[in-house]
Amino acid sequence: MNHRKVVIIHYAEIALKGANRIYFEKQLLRNIKQAGGPDAALQIQRLRGRLVAFCSPHISDDDLKARLATVFGISHFSFGVELPLDVDTICQTAWALIENCSFNSFRVTTRRAQKEFPMTSMQVNQQVGAYLVERCGKKVDLKNPDLTLFIELTERNAFVYTQKEPGLRGLPVGVSERAVRLL
Repeated sequence: MNHRKVVIIHYAEIALKGANRIYFEKQLLRNIKQAGGPDAALQIQRLRGRLVAFCSPHISDDDLKARLATVFGISHFSFGVELPLDVDTICQTAWALIENCSFNSFRVTTRRAQKEFPMTSMQVNQQVGAYLVERCGKKVDLKNPDLTLFIELTERNAFVYTQKEPGLRGLPVGVSERAVRLL
């Protein structure tokens, strides 16, 4: 697996902010960089509905996980890999991610921000799921799986991951400064 490792960061409340959304996203981005510290050397991109952090190899996943868990405004985050928008590559990488995991059942959940992608989310789920069943022989369970493989298709690339780490939610620190002063 020779793909770039990333952290996919999702937010909830910020998405409701309409015209001010960019301001809130930029503040969250600054807060994440500050929490990461200089040793993390995070490069963060804003994508539709999510932030993607490209990590320095000098910081461990556990250390970065502990730091991101303290940032308000993050709904959840996941450690995953960035891939080209190619279903065969997604299948192979999905297998590489789960082949050493212990599970009896699984499901594939695809979110498609890139609506021009030639396959629907359901078709991606079916193709990747069939590939994984062929490789591991495990059963698909859509209601109560032991393992969920997440695939996000964006405008330029795909992200694949298996775990969602909870965040503190809410709004980013520093966006409510004026309101507090007025009170």
